[in-house]
Amino acid sequence: MFTIHSLEDTEFLPKLVSFLKAGGTAFLSEGLAHRLTRDPRLPAADSLEIPKGKYLHTVQAGGGKLVTFSGALVRLTHVDAQNRVAQLTPSLREALEELRKTVSEFTPTSLDAPPRVAVFPLRGRVAVMNFTELAVNCRLTGMGGMVSRQRKVFASEGASLASDGVTLRLPPHTIIVVE
Repeated sequence: MFTIHSLEDTEFLPKLVSFLKAGGTAFLSEGLAHRLTRDPRLPAADSLEIPKGKYLHTVQAGGGKLVTFSGALVRLTHVDAQNRVAQLTPSLREALEELRKTVSEFTPTSLDAPPRVAVFPLRGRVAVMNFTELAVNCRLTGMGGMVSRQRKVFASEGASLASDGVTLRLPPHTIIVVE
């Protein structure tokens, strides 16, 4: 996953092209995609820019793929001046689901986690944090279907791993770490 800050590395583009030729999938922020979309060194079959009204755009590049993600997916919810939490639109929900499915091929994630529940892969372990005011249940998936039974390494009070080894139960503002 790369943002515009990647351009600070003078070797970024040759490294990216090599990665794509090896069949890799790279995720690009909208800002980085805008800067790279007309670069002739990039083996992209199409523009990297997200079409109007969309939040994700996938382009074949060499033997790999470039997935451009909108900044709207990074800022999914916010609190306004009246202390109300903004809700996801149906199109943002669909885009988030599509992004999670694409990412799940490479790393553990939770396709059914609501917004503001974060999944942090940590070298063989996964931390899941509930930043909401509500209790949530979610299931870990990913690694091309290789995520199976997990075991709890650490949990805040009340957070638990169900007997199936993949369903997590998190009260508000809690964390659980599994491996």
